[in-house]
Amino acid sequence: MSTRDVAAGARPRGRDHSTAAEVGRHLATRDAALVDYTRAGVTRTIRLADTTPSRAQILRMRESHYQDTLAELGVPVWDAHDEGAVHLLCTQQAEPVGSLRVTHNQLGRGDVYEDFPQVDQLLGGEGEFLAFARELVVPQQRGQEVTTALVHAACLWWRAHSPIRRVVYTGLVRPGRTPAFFGAAAVTPPLPLGPGAIPVVLCTAWLDTAIDATARRLARTGWSITPSSAI
Repeated sequence: MSTRDVAAGARPRGRDHSTAAEVGRHLATRDAALVDYTRAGVTRTIRLADTTPSRAQILRMRESHYQDTLAELGVPVWDAHDEGAVHLLCTQQAEPVGSLRVTHNQLGRGDVYEDFPQVDQLLGGEGEFLAFARELVVPQQRGQEVTTALVHAACLWWRAHSPIRRVVYTGLVRPGRTPAFFGAAAVTPPLPLGPGAIPVVLCTAWLDTAIDATARRLARTGWSITPSSAI
C-alpha cells in the first residue's frame, strides 16, 4: 500500500521539459510533511517517506541502531513488506531522529499474519487492520516523545486516508515497561519471537483512541501540534 501515484494512461512521447523545481515539488509531495511538533523552540516534523532518499535515511538509522534487535527477531534490516509499506520519518533540525512503518494486513496476508497466523481469532474475527512496526528512535532522543509523535501522526494520516480503524503491533516485553501503550490492550501473553526468542506481546488499539491518548501525552509534556493540509 504505497503512497506513490499511479499514472492514469499512457503519456505521449516527447522531450522532458521538467525543471529541477518541478522535480523538487514532486518529491516534496511524495515526502509530504504531515505534522509539526514544537516545544521550547524545537520543532520536529513528521513526513511521509516515499522517495529513495528519505527511505535511505530510514535504512541508515536501522543499520546503525536497530540491526541487532532485528537479527534476534529473525528479520532483515529491510524486507519485502518495507517496499509496499507507508513509512513515516521524524526529523529535528533536518536530522532524522525516528521512523515508523505501517502495513495493511488482511485475509491472512501481511507481516503480522506471518508471525501470528491466528491473529484474526485474537481480534474477535476481524482480520483487516493496520500494523505498526519497525518503530525506531535514535538513542539520544529516546524518552523524548518521538514515538508518541510518530504514532500520533501515523494515526492522523490513516484516519484521513483509509476506512480501517484498528491498529495492531507487537510490543517488546521489558522489565518495568508495559508493552501496551497509547490506549492499546494486549491480546496475547508474552510469546517468544525469532531465533533470539525475544518476548513480545500482540497489542491492539483503535485509531481514535490512539490519537486522543497521544495528543494528551504530547500536550502534557509541552508539545504543540500543527497538522499540515496533508492531514
